[in-house]
Amino acid sequence: HLEKEMTRSGSLKQRLAEIQDHVYRLQANARRRRELLGHSNGGYSDGYEVADETQLESVIKVLDDKQRGLAHMTQVISQGTESIDRIEGAIEDRYVEAQKQKEARERAQVARSYAQPW
Repeated sequence: HLEKEMTRSGSLKQRLAEIQDHVYRLQANARRRRELLGHSNGGYSDGYEVADETQLESVIKVLDDKQRGLAHMTQVISQGTESIDRIEGAIEDRYVEAQKQKEARERAQVARSYAQPW
């Protein structure tokens, strides 16, 4: 489940980067259009760039919120992964210790069987 979530997180990051790149291109286009409108009609503005700019700012805010959420989710997954790694390590350590104890008991049992006369 964690691997699926991490893969999903990676694809979400990639999709978010693509959307953000698109927004930056939209910003650049809007800026160019404002400059062209400003130069071609003596600074006259028809109001569209303000509406576009406002909408663009709201999209940027939403993307920033999504990016913060994604960063938080990535942090939580990373912490969860670290916790799972520690738990797996502890389980492995206990298993190794149990194996050593079992081998020691078996050796002691073999030693006792050799020491007993038939």
